Amino acid sequence: MAEAAEHSFAAPRSRKRLVLSARWQRAALRTASIVLFFAIWFAGSWLNANVIKAFNPVLLPPPQVVLQTGIKLAASGELHTHILASMSRVIQGFILASVGGVLLGALVGRSRTLENLIEPMIELLRPIPPLAFLPMMVLWFGIGEMSKIAFIAYAAFFPIFTTTVEGIKYVDPILMRAAPASAPLSATSSATSSFRPPCPTSLPVCGSALRCRSSSSSRPSSLPRTQPRLPHQRCAHVLPRVADAAWCSRDRHHRLHREHRSAAPGEPAAALAQAGSELTPAMRSKIRIEGVSKQFDASVALQRVSLEIAENSFTCLLGPSGCGKSTLLNMIAGFVTPSSGRILVDGSEVRGASADRGVVFQEYALFPWRTTLQNVAFGPFIRGKPRAEQVETAQEYLKLVGLSGHEQKFPNELSGGMKQRVAIARALANHPSVLLMDEPFGALDAQTREVLQEEMLRIWQHERKTVIFVTHSISESIFLADCIVVMGTKPGSIKEVLDIDLKHPRDRTSPEFVALDRRIKQLVREEVEKLGVI
Repeated sequence: MAEAAEHSFAAPRSRKRLVLSARWQRAALRTASIVLFFAIWFAGSWLNANVIKAFNPVLLPPPQVVLQTGIKLAASGELHTHILASMSRVIQGFILASVGGVLLGALVGRSRTLENLIEPMIELLRPIPPLAFLPMMVLWFGIGEMSKIAFIAYAAFFPIFTTTVEGIKYVDPILMRAAPASAPLSATSSATSSFRPPCPTSLPVCGSALRCRSSSSSRPSSLPRTQPRLPHQRCAHVLPRVADAAWCSRDRHHRLHREHRSAAPGEPAAALAQAGSELTPAMRSKIRIEGVSKQFDASVALQRVSLEIAENSFTCLLGPSGCGKSTLLNMIAGFVTPSSGRILVDGSEVRGASADRGVVFQEYALFPWRTTLQNVAFGPFIRGKPRAEQVETAQEYLKLVGLSGHEQKFPNELSGGMKQRVAIARALANHPSVLLMDEPFGALDAQTREVLQEEMLRIWQHERKTVIFVTHSISESIFLADCIVVMGTKPGSIKEVLDIDLKHPRDRTSPEFVALDRRIKQLVREEVEKLGVI
């Protein structure tokens, strides 16, 4: 026992010694590097002055001469003047390069037309060293300050522009869809809404370019080598959250302004409600899909799909890969426009994303710079709800999905199952009448998946939303759905619609469940055989 206790105390001491030893080694190597630099400098200066005599010794003075001159200049006050003059030029040039590079890079990153127009010119100029343009700048701007500032701006512009384009262009497309799916239609119709996810997400990358250019003007035509901190890391949350708040506040202002202008004077709310309560034939079903087709270039994803989905039902879209399940879901969400046909929700044709149709993605699509609470409160925040109501709504739905106590955690601090619960809570916080779920449990392990299936049923029974759930799992669809839509391939179409009359909770081992599983497997197998996979 005594030996074991002594060993347990010795282990931390040993680890501490190793850490200290590594730190001392690192400090010693860095110090040796500085000493070696000055030694090489001194040796090179002495050899040139006394042995080689390759060029004027004034051009390579020894370190001690430079130090003595620096002390004299500091004592006379000239050093401060020279430093301030140089810093002024660098700062002015850097500001010009930053403003031009970030603004132009953001526009090019969001516009394919501008990219095709501007990028060839940039690629022609970028490989040319800035020093090659120095004589031209002196001719254009003279020998004064302007030519120096222009030279610095030119040297710093290209890496800032290139990195901004990359940061804007390669924002996760799922985040681009998550923002409009969490905001009212009137807010997302604004042109600025397309910048809401890219602006915060790309700021750490753009910030990396600015840091590199401010500290390394010797690499003007190359991308910054310093790796930016990822957006989900705590220290990189500040800039994205500031930008996020700025864009969201602007959208809220435009939305409220439009609502104020669109309110018809003298038209009572009761009259509007009465007009909306008159049901037309197209409104008897919650969702009505009428002859919808979708073609991507030469590929036909869906062909003349017609379907009615009842209010408060749980419908699963099931079928092999490539049958158009996700395409159909994206068209209901408003992310994709049908090539022909139309989709109606409550009698109104779908013409874009709307908060009334909440979306839960397989990839979670949580904003990494926002906490769990802030992610769930995103929709109420965009709609301009009071702060207290935002927090109350977010806490209510976090409690519903079993995540009370995790409000201040960021997405990278959550497990996969917890992230998907947050995504479900965020979709529900907008009080949508329709919940669209695109393989939400597909990336989870089997145990977590079954737990979340049971949780999803509990949430659906509590909220009574109209749910459309895309899945590859036959067992999952039977366990969850009131109605299973089996989709066919080549091209995507509806093969069969099955009403599931089993009561909840459902036993996966019951004869009825097994019989349904066997029947649906045969339907899906027929479609897989069409693809030539088996």
